Amino acid sequence: MRPKLARSVSVHEPWQQARYGVRFAWGPAGAACVGRHGGVLVIVDVLSFTTSVGVAVERGVAVYPAAARDAGAVELAETLGAVLAVDRREVTTAQPWSLSPAALRSARAPARLVLPSPSGSAIAAAAGGRVVVAASLGNARAVAAWMTHRQDGPFAVIAAGERWPDGSLCPALEDLLGAGAVLAALAEHGGCSESPEAAAARAAYETSDSIPDDVRGSASGVELVTSGFSQDVDVAVEIDASDVVPVLPRPGIPTRLTRALSRGTRSTVTVRASECSSSPQRVSCSGSGSRCPSRSCWARHEPASCASLGRVPACPGCVAQG
Repeated sequence: MRPKLARSVSVHEPWQQARYGVRFAWGPAGAACVGRHGGVLVIVDVLSFTTSVGVAVERGVAVYPAAARDAGAVELAETLGAVLAVDRREVTTAQPWSLSPAALRSARAPARLVLPSPSGSAIAAAAGGRVVVAASLGNARAVAAWMTHRQDGPFAVIAAGERWPDGSLCPALEDLLGAGAVLAALAEHGGCSESPEAAAARAAYETSDSIPDDVRGSASGVELVTSGFSQDVDVAVEIDASDVVPVLPRPGIPTRLTRALSRGTRSTVTVRASECSSSPQRVSCSGSGSRCPSRSCWARHEPASCASLGRVPACPGCVAQG
């Protein structure tokens, strides 16, 4: 007879990797499990959500995540006065915004953009009160530096993955490598224990002979290239080319700054990791994280100093509307 588990022990506890300060998991369920106790949730969706977020916010765009391009996303865009991204194949001169990072780099920059994605954006949209960071191969080192300097752990790095036709999770090589890049950079700073899952993802990155070649040769990379979107893959493999860190802060913005917002919607605040001191502060891996007072704007923010990074204000546009 199989022994029964003690009632006080949840069968999910081992999967939370709670004894470790740095964790790794896949997809929405993994994010809900390993990121459930606060800290920082790092989403990696290399092809292409988090790469596109980085491109957009570097150009001053406030990005709002949405799980799907449905009636809810349409309503969100209308409420915010934002543009709603279309499918890559539906881009026109009048509607140049899509999940394509190459298109977002060349299109005129809107003030606000609702960016649907069934993978990375869906995880971000469901993140609740967590601090969420959009990481990619392009800003992995910047993300790690920012977290090490200005945030308490735990740090949960989530590879978004793709979806099989039946809706189940399809692990994606490019997201494993992107997550590994963040984990490798975090390991250089030290101070946090690393779960075996995180160590394995980091090893995948560190033992690759060529990250760009692996991404281009992955199923997702080949699919984009053969569909005519090779430039999107080129943008995605610009390794550590950006020092911009898109942050979706947890709720807590003062009431006077929330009047222009719609039912708790959140967009990114952007900080630059390069403005931090080169000497990292010691990381606390057991805390709940520094409280960011803004949930308004994944929008551009230029902090005056490293000390301001943990207390990101709302973007000027939202303050003005408030």
